[in-house]
Amino acid sequence: RQVEVERSLDRTKMEGGSAEVIKEAFWSRDLLLFRAKGAGSKIHIPIDIEESGLYEILAQVAHSSDYGEFTTLLDGKPLGAVNLEHEPGANMVEESRLNLYHTELYVAENHLLGWEQLSKGPHIITFVCTGKDSRSSNYFLGIDTLILSKVASFPHEDNPLADELRRIGEQGLAAVS
Repeated sequence: RQVEVERSLDRTKMEGGSAEVIKEAFWSRDLLLFRAKGAGSKIHIPIDIEESGLYEILAQVAHSSDYGEFTTLLDGKPLGAVNLEHEPGANMVEESRLNLYHTELYVAENHLLGWEQLSKGPHIITFVCTGKDSRSSNYFLGIDTLILSKVASFPHEDNPLADELRRIGEQGLAAVS
């Protein structure tokens, strides 16, 4: 599900900055532009979850010559590293800090914010300015959309075979003896 964040500007709260919607900023994409005043500035974006479950949370954010560096929170707690499996190389670890500097405005990347167990109902995603790249002229943030994808939950109580295969993958043949 895509959350067009600019549509929730009236419910969005800011600390240390202001926000506005920039129409068709990049290839017909509208951006919610947060004019952060510096490190510590925050924008709190409300999201509504229709069904409880495990979600992959992605952000389509802009990069520009006047954009800052940000970390993200979900309901006040840090988002970041994703631990999918116990095997080396299986984890999708994104740097928890988003450096949004680029020489020109573009919106072309999905940034993995995290995989989180979410309950049905309202939640808040917060972008916290941590500073800026030395080449950047400001601390701004442009958000196009948040993407919430429900993924399979673990363990698979309804599928014992999946749990057995997972144990074999983790422990090798010793798991079946």
